[in-house]
Amino acid sequence: MENIKCGMFVIMADNIEPKDVPIHLGLALQSFNNKMFDTAEEIARGLRLSHEEYYTYGAFEQWRKDKILTILNHISENTKVESNQKDKPNRSLKTLLMQLGNRTIETGVYYSPEKDKQLTCVVFLADERVFNKVKYPDFDQFLKNHPDIISTFEKDRSYASIVEEIINFRSTVYLDWVHSIGGERNEFLRGFLNDF
Repeated sequence: MENIKCGMFVIMADNIEPKDVPIHLGLALQSFNNKMFDTAEEIARGLRLSHEEYYTYGAFEQWRKDKILTILNHISENTKVESNQKDKPNRSLKTLLMQLGNRTIETGVYYSPEKDKQLTCVVFLADERVFNKVKYPDFDQFLKNHPDIISTFEKDRSYASIVEEIINFRSTVYLDWVHSIGGERNEFLRGFLNDF
């Protein structure tokens, strides 16, 4: 993780009073810190860790130096989709937490005892290959550096349809881009964060 900055991302339930936001955020961050302290103890004891555990611990150590904190949009804690948002995916805090967990992305969480143990805050780490789109551009911008590939498509096709086809078939140039942003974990997180 040398020379790659890391940021902590925060998703907060939308029913938290502004005065209580720092408390919920602080407790979710402490939940994440506790996991990293446990990981440090496992490393010290020589226990074997997964690739994701080593990655997360390294990102955590880098984050402690970088101190980048990004609070994303507040999300409804309930699991119902509002009638005016039927075209949007289910965006409850619980659903987002499950999506991160399905990708084995380590999170810190806080369940508020004042709100019947409702999930109120989720935090997770991402390195700058996810959020620095100037240094690590999105695929459509990355592809512009490969005019030789674009020229192989029919002249009357839109650029967007070419990009979509390359992504859908996971062509070599797309896989090169995925590698340049740190792999499938970061590919997922880019899409995940684009929804905010």
